[in-house]
Amino acid sequence: MYVMIVLPIHNEEAIIERAVVQLHSHCTATLADMHWTIVIADNGSTDASEDIIKRIALGYPNILYDARTPPGRGGALQQAWSLFDADVYVYMDCDLATDLRYLRECIDAIMRNKYDIAIGSRLVTGSCAHRSVLRTACSYMYSIVPRLFFPSFPIRDCQCGFKAISHRTKKELLPRVQDQYWFFDTELLIRGHYANYRIMEMPVWWKDQRFAQRKSKVRLIHTALGNIAKLFELKKNPDLRR
Repeated sequence: MYVMIVLPIHNEEAIIERAVVQLHSHCTATLADMHWTIVIADNGSTDASEDIIKRIALGYPNILYDARTPPGRGGALQQAWSLFDADVYVYMDCDLATDLRYLRECIDAIMRNKYDIAIGSRLVTGSCAHRSVLRTACSYMYSIVPRLFFPSFPIRDCQCGFKAISHRTKKELLPRVQDQYWFFDTELLIRGHYANYRIMEMPVWWKDQRFAQRKSKVRLIHTALGNIAKLFELKKNPDLRR
Protein backbone atom coordinates (compact mmCIF):
# COMPACT_ATOMS: atom_id res chain seq x y z
CA MET A 1 0.00 0.00 0.00
CA TYR A 2 1.33 3.40 -1.00
CA VAL A 3 0.25 6.67 0.60
CA MET A 4 1.06 10.19 -0.57
CA ILE A 5 0.71 12.90 2.08
CA VAL A 6 0.73 16.50 0.85
CA LEU A 7 1.32 19.67 2.84
CA PRO A 8 0.35 22.68 0.69
CA ILE A 9 2.30 25.78 1.73
CA HIS A 10 2.63 29.46 0.89
CA ASN A 11 5.32 31.43 2.76
CA GLU A 12 5.55 29.14 5.78
CA GLU A 13 9.21 29.59 6.77
CA ALA A 14 8.18 30.18 10.40
CA ILE A 15 6.67 26.72 10.92
CA ILE A 16 7.52 24.38 8.07
CA GLU A 17 10.57 22.70 9.57
CA ARG A 18 8.83 21.89 12.83
CA ALA A 19 5.77 20.58 10.96
CA VAL A 20 7.68 18.38 8.54
CA VAL A 21 9.87 16.82 11.22
CA GLN A 22 6.85 16.18 13.45
CA LEU A 23 4.83 14.64 10.62
CA HIS A 24 7.75 12.47 9.47
CA SER A 25 8.27 11.18 13.01
CA HIS A 26 4.56 10.38 13.34
CA CYS A 27 4.42 8.53 10.01
CA THR A 28 7.52 6.52 10.89
CA ALA A 29 5.88 5.38 14.12
CA THR A 30 2.35 4.71 12.88
CA LEU A 31 2.58 3.81 9.17
CA ALA A 32 5.31 1.19 9.36
CA ASP A 33 3.21 -1.34 7.43
CA MET A 34 2.96 0.80 4.30
CA HIS A 35 5.05 2.91 1.96
CA TRP A 36 4.53 6.64 2.29
CA THR A 37 5.89 9.89 0.93
CA ILE A 38 5.48 13.44 2.22
CA VAL A 39 5.23 16.05 -0.54
CA ILE A 40 5.58 19.74 0.30
CA ALA A 41 3.47 21.49 -2.33
CA ASP A 42 4.75 25.05 -2.51
CA ASN A 43 2.40 27.42 -4.30
CA GLY A 44 4.21 30.67 -4.93
CA SER A 45 6.27 31.15 -1.76
CA THR A 46 8.63 34.11 -1.80
CA ASP A 47 10.27 33.53 1.60
CA ALA A 48 12.85 30.93 2.64
CA SER A 49 10.41 27.98 2.61
CA GLU A 50 12.03 26.33 -0.41
CA ASP A 51 15.54 26.46 1.06
CA ILE A 52 14.34 25.05 4.38
CA ILE A 53 12.47 22.16 2.80
CA LYS A 54 15.29 21.21 0.44
CA ARG A 55 17.71 21.17 3.37
CA ILE A 56 15.40 18.91 5.38
CA ALA A 57 14.85 16.61 2.39
CA LEU A 58 18.58 15.87 2.21
CA GLY A 59 18.21 13.80 5.37
CA TYR A 60 14.83 12.23 4.54
CA PRO A 61 14.54 10.42 1.17
CA ASN A 62 10.74 10.16 1.47
CA ILE A 63 10.24 13.94 1.69
CA LEU A 64 9.80 15.67 -1.67
CA TYR A 65 9.47 19.30 -2.70
CA ASP A 66 7.07 20.31 -5.48
CA ALA A 67 6.88 23.92 -6.61
CA ARG A 68 4.02 25.68 -8.37
CA THR A 69 4.36 29.40 -9.09
CA PRO A 70 0.71 30.57 -8.94
CA PRO A 71 -0.70 30.74 -5.39
CA GLY A 72 -3.67 28.52 -4.65
CA ARG A 73 -4.18 25.52 -2.38
CA GLY A 74 -6.44 23.68 -4.82
CA GLY A 75 -4.01 23.98 -7.69
CA ALA A 76 -1.10 22.92 -5.51
CA LEU A 77 -2.97 19.79 -4.42
CA GLN A 78 -4.02 18.86 -7.94
CA GLN A 79 -0.45 19.16 -9.17
CA ALA A 80 1.11 17.30 -6.23
CA TRP A 81 -1.42 14.45 -6.28
CA SER A 82 -0.72 14.02 -10.00
CA LEU A 83 3.02 13.43 -9.51
CA PHE A 84 2.69 9.65 -9.20
CA ASP A 85 0.19 6.90 -8.50
CA ALA A 86 -0.71 5.96 -4.94
CA ASP A 87 -3.43 3.97 -3.21
CA VAL A 88 -4.38 6.85 -0.91
CA TYR A 89 -3.80 10.60 -1.31
CA VAL A 90 -3.87 12.70 1.86
CA TYR A 91 -3.54 16.38 2.51
CA MET A 92 -3.40 18.39 5.72
CA ASP A 93 -2.77 22.00 6.61
CA CYS A 94 0.91 22.57 7.31
CA ASP A 95 0.28 23.97 10.79
CA LEU A 96 -0.93 20.46 11.75
CA ALA A 97 -3.99 21.93 13.43
CA THR A 98 -5.76 18.56 13.19
CA ASP A 99 -4.37 16.08 15.70
CA LEU A 100 -2.18 13.56 13.86
CA ARG A 101 -3.78 10.67 15.75
CA TYR A 102 -6.49 10.74 13.06
CA LEU A 103 -4.13 10.20 10.13
CA ARG A 104 -4.23 6.41 10.30
CA GLU A 105 -8.01 6.43 10.74
CA CYS A 106 -8.37 8.61 7.67
CA ILE A 107 -6.18 6.29 5.59
CA ASP A 108 -7.97 3.17 6.85
CA ALA A 109 -11.33 4.67 5.89
CA ILE A 110 -10.14 4.53 2.28
CA MET A 111 -8.16 1.29 2.31
CA ARG A 112 -10.14 -0.91 4.73
CA ASN A 113 -13.64 0.56 4.72
CA LYS A 114 -13.64 1.37 1.00
CA TYR A 115 -14.68 5.01 1.23
CA ASP A 116 -13.79 7.18 -1.77
CA ILE A 117 -13.20 10.32 0.32
CA ALA A 118 -12.54 10.70 4.05
CA ILE A 119 -12.53 14.10 5.72
CA GLY A 120 -11.88 15.48 9.16
CA SER A 121 -14.70 17.53 10.65
CA ARG A 122 -14.83 20.10 13.43
CA LEU A 123 -18.63 20.27 13.36
CA VAL A 124 -19.93 16.73 13.89
CA THR A 125 -20.61 14.95 17.18
CA GLY A 126 -17.41 13.89 18.88
CA SER A 127 -15.23 16.63 17.42
CA CYS A 128 -13.34 19.22 19.48
CA ALA A 129 -12.14 22.53 18.06
CA HIS A 130 -10.24 25.27 19.86
CA ARG A 131 -10.37 28.58 17.98
CA SER A 132 -11.64 32.13 18.20
CA VAL A 133 -15.33 32.95 18.51
CA LEU A 134 -15.25 34.73 15.14
CA ARG A 135 -13.77 31.76 13.32
CA THR A 136 -16.15 29.37 15.04
CA ALA A 137 -19.14 31.47 13.99
CA CYS A 138 -17.88 31.75 10.39
CA SER A 139 -17.33 28.01 10.22
CA TYR A 140 -20.87 27.25 11.40
CA MET A 141 -22.35 29.75 8.97
CA TYR A 142 -20.39 28.37 6.04
CA SER A 143 -21.46 24.85 6.94
CA ILE A 144 -25.04 25.90 6.20
CA VAL A 145 -24.48 27.72 2.91
CA PRO A 146 -23.59 24.77 0.62
CA ARG A 147 -26.68 22.90 1.87
CA LEU A 148 -28.88 25.88 0.96
CA PHE A 149 -27.69 25.54 -2.64
CA PHE A 150 -27.59 21.73 -2.62
CA PRO A 151 -30.26 20.43 -0.17
CA SER A 152 -29.21 16.77 -0.38
CA PHE A 153 -25.57 17.57 0.36
CA PRO A 154 -24.85 16.11 3.83
CA ILE A 155 -21.35 17.38 4.66
CA ARG A 156 -21.08 19.86 7.52
CA ASP A 157 -17.40 20.87 7.47
CA CYS A 158 -16.13 21.26 3.92
CA GLN A 159 -13.11 23.38 4.77
CA CYS A 160 -11.23 21.41 7.42
CA GLY A 161 -7.71 20.94 6.05
CA PHE A 162 -7.52 17.20 6.65
CA LYS A 163 -8.70 14.93 3.84
CA ALA A 164 -7.92 11.69 2.04
CA ILE A 165 -9.05 10.39 -1.33
CA SER A 166 -8.78 7.06 -3.10
CA HIS A 167 -6.90 6.32 -6.32
CA ARG A 168 -10.25 6.13 -8.12
CA THR A 169 -11.24 9.57 -6.82
CA LYS A 170 -7.96 11.08 -7.93
CA LYS A 171 -8.20 9.51 -11.38
CA GLU A 172 -11.89 10.08 -12.15
CA LEU A 173 -13.23 12.92 -9.97
CA LEU A 174 -10.23 15.21 -9.42
CA PRO A 175 -9.92 16.24 -13.12
CA ARG A 176 -13.49 17.59 -12.94
CA VAL A 177 -12.71 19.95 -10.05
CA GLN A 178 -12.02 23.38 -11.52
CA ASP A 179 -11.29 25.64 -8.57
CA GLN A 180 -7.62 26.30 -7.81
CA TYR A 181 -8.06 28.11 -4.50
CA TRP A 182 -9.99 27.77 -1.21
CA PHE A 183 -13.23 26.55 -2.84
CA PHE A 184 -11.41 23.44 -4.07
CA ASP A 185 -12.49 21.36 -1.03
CA THR A 186 -16.16 22.29 -1.28
CA GLU A 187 -16.29 21.65 -5.02
CA LEU A 188 -14.59 18.27 -4.64
CA LEU A 189 -17.09 17.17 -1.99
CA ILE A 190 -20.18 18.43 -3.82
CA ARG A 191 -19.13 16.78 -7.06
CA GLY A 192 -18.26 13.61 -5.17
CA HIS A 193 -21.64 13.52 -3.43
CA TYR A 194 -23.63 13.95 -6.64
CA ALA A 195 -21.51 11.32 -8.39
CA ASN A 196 -22.41 8.86 -5.57
CA TYR A 197 -18.91 8.61 -4.15
CA ARG A 198 -18.79 7.25 -0.59
CA ILE A 199 -17.73 10.09 1.74
CA MET A 200 -16.92 9.67 5.43
CA GLU A 201 -16.99 12.77 7.65
CA MET A 202 -15.19 11.88 10.86
CA PRO A 203 -14.85 13.94 14.05
CA VAL A 204 -11.37 15.24 14.85
CA TRP A 205 -9.65 17.29 17.49
CA TRP A 206 -8.52 20.56 15.98
CA LYS A 207 -6.55 23.41 17.53
CA ASP A 208 -6.00 26.81 15.98
CA GLN A 209 -2.22 27.07 15.68
CA ARG A 210 -1.12 30.66 16.17
CA PHE A 211 2.48 31.74 16.06
CA ALA A 212 3.90 35.22 16.54
CA GLN A 213 5.69 35.01 13.19
CA ARG A 214 2.75 33.57 11.23
CA LYS A 215 -0.67 34.96 10.39
CA SER A 216 -3.55 33.01 8.89
CA LYS A 217 -3.62 32.92 5.09
CA VAL A 218 -7.41 32.92 5.05
CA ARG A 219 -9.23 36.26 4.63
CA LEU A 220 -12.53 35.23 6.16
CA ILE A 221 -15.02 37.67 4.63
CA HIS A 222 -13.34 37.83 1.22
CA THR A 223 -13.08 34.03 1.03
CA ALA A 224 -16.67 33.48 2.20
CA LEU A 225 -18.12 35.87 -0.38
CA GLY A 226 -15.98 34.33 -3.11
CA ASN A 227 -17.14 30.85 -2.18
CA ILE A 228 -20.79 31.89 -2.28
CA ALA A 229 -20.30 33.26 -5.80
CA LYS A 230 -18.72 29.96 -6.82
CA LEU A 231 -21.64 28.03 -5.35
CA PHE A 232 -23.96 30.03 -7.62
CA GLU A 233 -21.84 29.00 -10.60
CA LEU A 234 -21.66 25.37 -9.52
CA LYS A 235 -25.45 25.30 -9.07
CA LYS A 236 -25.83 25.86 -12.83
CA ASN A 237 -24.27 22.47 -13.53
CA PRO A 238 -27.09 20.14 -14.68
CA ASP A 239 -25.39 17.13 -13.06
CA LEU A 240 -25.68 18.74 -9.60
CA ARG A 241 -29.41 19.44 -9.35
CA ARG A 242 -31.01 16.43 -7.70
